[in-house]
Amino acid sequence: MTHKVHPKAYRIRRINDWDSRGYYKDPAKYLEEDFKIRKFLRKKLEKVGIERIEIERFPNKLNIIISSARPGLIIGRGGEGIEELKKELKKTIKIDSRKWNISEFLEDKRKKKTKIKTITEPLSEKRKSENVASSKLSKASLASAGDKSYDPEIRIEIREIKDPWTSASLSAQWIAYRIEKRIHHRRVLKQALS
Repeated sequence: MTHKVHPKAYRIRRINDWDSRGYYKDPAKYLEEDFKIRKFLRKKLEKVGIERIEIERFPNKLNIIISSARPGLIIGRGGEGIEELKKELKKTIKIDSRKWNISEFLEDKRKKKTKIKTITEPLSEKRKSENVASSKLSKASLASAGDKSYDPEIRIEIREIKDPWTSASLSAQWIAYRIEKRIHHRRVLKQALS
């Protein structure tokens, strides 16, 4: 009898984190979007040698971390490769058409503050008047921000892998690429193992 084990359990030497992490208000929608991002990047950068793609989400920012054996090919001259990649990424997953609503985020924040206020002791009169004034300001900012929405900022970070032969996925990608180029499989395996 065999037992199915998660593949990350074999990598005991280093502890791996999740590939998608951060602020997920609607997990199903955002995980599907993460999948589309990974699929697009793997297709676009297949010859560059990508080991893994990590995605971090914050309320107004999307951070994509790409671990690659050849980061210079992704970055391009003067960073123009990353800018082009951002534009194409926005087009493919339609981030610019989907807007994030500020009022939802501010509303959640305000609810948390009111819970804290009810738990803590009553404040002095001076602090109460300051609190009332600040709550009026927050209501005004909520009213003005109710219809406003904005795009999340996309940030792409590229990490270099010093020794690509220590990565199983990069080695397998190299072997597959060479075999697709019609090089004899025995020669490719000899080159990979030596």
